[in-house]
Amino acid sequence: MPLQQYLHTRNALLYLVWLMGSFLMMPVYAEKSFQENVHYDLIKPPKMLDNPDKVEVLEVFSYACPHCFRFEPAVHKWLQNKPAQAEFKRMPVLFVGRHGELLARAYYIADALGVEKKISSAIFNTLHVKRERISNKATLKNIFVAQGVSAKDFDAMYDSFAVDSGLRKSKMMTSKLGITGVPTIVVQGKYRTAPSRVSGGNNAVFALVNNLVEKETVKK
Repeated sequence: MPLQQYLHTRNALLYLVWLMGSFLMMPVYAEKSFQENVHYDLIKPPKMLDNPDKVEVLEVFSYACPHCFRFEPAVHKWLQNKPAQAEFKRMPVLFVGRHGELLARAYYIADALGVEKKISSAIFNTLHVKRERISNKATLKNIFVAQGVSAKDFDAMYDSFAVDSGLRKSKMMTSKLGITGVPTIVVQGKYRTAPSRVSGGNNAVFALVNNLVEKETVKK
């Protein structure tokens, strides 16, 4: 066999061996891989659901949390291929950082104005990429205006009943769901998990989420 052909064949075989090894080392996330009280906890009593026809997947987070910022790409990736029965929601907590309540208020303002996605991205970017502080109404308002929200609309929503109600609900649900850290994911108001509970990275976290969604879908 000519030397060039020999080297080509050897390299091809080595690549095949590497590929097979990589496949064998890939984690398999079967249902039996996830255990109650290890990878997730049951919430008792479970949270009342807004839409019982869907399986609610609730991300509990804070803009101030660097782990939540790093978790964002995984959330967006999952949303592109989430189970059809899953309904995704978010809830900010107020207990993270010196300005936790202000940042939670930002979420509810953005949600009420229909600009949550771009405002969330802008706030995360401001805090964790630019390393700038958001410490008062004025600095928060500047972010909204930079994203195309009128100053008038921002001011109208800042102390609105809808926003204040959202903050009160966040405080109440943080306690009822037993949230002590973020990010946390709650499925169907009854299963609580977090990236720190599941080894194998974010793919494993959302494999667990999908598993729980499927479990609840079968019950419907």
